[in-house]
Amino acid sequence: MMHMGMELAETLQNPDIVSRSSKDPDAVRIYIKWFENTRIGNKWLRVVVKFEDLTDAFVMTAYARSRMDTGEIIWQEQNP
Repeated sequence: MMHMGMELAETLQNPDIVSRSSKDPDAVRIYIKWFENTRIGNKWLRVVVKFEDLTDAFVMTAYARSRMDTGEIIWQEQNP
């Protein structure tokens, strides 16, 4: 993830999907976005964010996956 800072920011600002965490559905959201031609190939970037309250949140982890698997989708970008 060290070389994917721009992609991480893009995922948080403009995700394709936002889902609830199955382990902590009230506080943790997973922001997901598809990227092509990364250093490691075509991947789904997943950024896991924990919300402490309405004013405080932090990124717990971020990772890339080849498969699209998700928990409960709470928001998804609509294709035109």
